[in-house]
Amino acid sequence: MLNTLGKKCESKEKAQVASLKEDYTLFSRLYIACHCRDGNLDEFFKYENQPWSPALSQMNQLRGGQKADLVKCLEIINVSEAKQPPVDAIVLDGAVAVQMMAPRAARTFGEYADMVFQPFILKQLESASRIDIVWDLYRKDSLKSARREKRGSGTRRKVFPFTRIPSNWQSFLRVDDNKTELFSLLTQQAVTLPIEDGNELCSTCGDCVLTSANRSDLRSLEPCNHE
Repeated sequence: MLNTLGKKCESKEKAQVASLKEDYTLFSRLYIACHCRDGNLDEFFKYENQPWSPALSQMNQLRGGQKADLVKCLEIINVSEAKQPPVDAIVLDGAVAVQMMAPRAARTFGEYADMVFQPFILKQLESASRIDIVWDLYRKDSLKSARREKRGSGTRRKVFPFTRIPSNWQSFLRVDDNKTELFSLLTQQAVTLPIEDGNELCSTCGDCVLTSANRSDLRSLEPCNHE
């Protein structure tokens, strides 16, 4: 137990050097074997000596990236404008909105919906007559699921309107089940907002779509199935 606690994590530089030495040793053996067996060197160099190309992987793991890096490339092609053009409908990425909006003074998830999320939605309705909220689905067999696992995990917390919000908001959002239940709660709260006639609010909920038009049927609505 003490020996395990005393071990230091290997630095990134040492791990890279060790990986290069392994590749070098493997390549040398294969090259010598190709000469001894009168192999075709042109055919030999057509294949990689590791499962993934070095351009796409690092330390036997596929390379990750930041979506924000794409903005720099796009700004070279087209100059971004801060001015918002007049629109009839706005499509919101619900997961991004939750990441941006911290609980602040809200103590429970119900208060978060009332004090933070719902005012944000009503503000959007001031500049558009229709709001569409799209939420992420967290499927176990997706590529994004593997990427999220690398970011670490947080603490599982059941989401009910009266449940207290954990102190570490980002740690809470690292658990897919936490976000799934939170998105379901925010959806059911959002579509019951008192909006003006002529306006419409639609939101995904798992594989379903809920709208403000059928909000009278939501009293007995069960949490949406996100599987």
